[in-house]
Amino acid sequence: MEQRQNTRFKRKRQRSGLTAAQAMEQLASITLEGCLKLNAIWAEVDPHAAYLLQWALIGRRIDGDWIGEADYVYDVEDAAVAPTEATVTYRFSLEEAFYLVHESGCLVVRQSLQDSLMTPEDCYESFRQTHTGFVHLYVAFHHFRRKGWLPRAGLQYGTQYVLYRQHPSQCHSDYCVLVIPPGEQPPKDDDYFPKWTDVLATGRLAAQVAKKLIFLYLQEQPGCDHSDVACLPAITGHEVIVHRWVPQQHRDQRWN
Repeated sequence: MEQRQNTRFKRKRQRSGLTAAQAMEQLASITLEGCLKLNAIWAEVDPHAAYLLQWALIGRRIDGDWIGEADYVYDVEDAAVAPTEATVTYRFSLEEAFYLVHESGCLVVRQSLQDSLMTPEDCYESFRQTHTGFVHLYVAFHHFRRKGWLPRAGLQYGTQYVLYRQHPSQCHSDYCVLVIPPGEQPPKDDDYFPKWTDVLATGRLAAQVAKKLIFLYLQEQPGCDHSDVACLPAITGHEVIVHRWVPQQHRDQRWN
């Protein structure tokens, strides 16, 4: 994937802090505990862990007076673990949570507060059953993290991810990513496979917000079994940058 030279830093004063790699290194030395509810992992973390998660760009901090979706997480019997002034609530997507479980080892998960801790294999199976596209989305998430990019949910642009070179407080995202699962035809139970009309609209939107559109094509080795967490290394991805073809613009470039 090409490296964009004109990184679009934000005009406001840039915040100084840790790099994502430094934050992840420090997170590996602590243990966070989360609970699976509402198709996400919710955790109460201390301020130091919240600081590290912020700079690692993992999860989303839930602020406010426990209104909206956050108030559904804690039942009456959960009052003993409800947030206090000394803790911060974080919500992790399934991909983010499994990255912390499988790669960093700093997160442990329970199905509910009364259940025992889940192993990484249990988390994988539970997340896979929760979201049919989990395996492919996690592979894409891990793929870009491994390459040094910071992926975030790209719902506002109609894509699975947007990619940041640095923390969002320092720069804008450079790319929008559509994840293309293996095979010529999309599986019937995958609701994230894009239609070409959606691709055209997404490409136009990406251009209007000064981003580039990436197709991440996933490939699986023969015999890849999604029921086993060991299948993850057998799924690889390669990027294709998609440009809109504007007849007038490309004709002028040809003759100049």
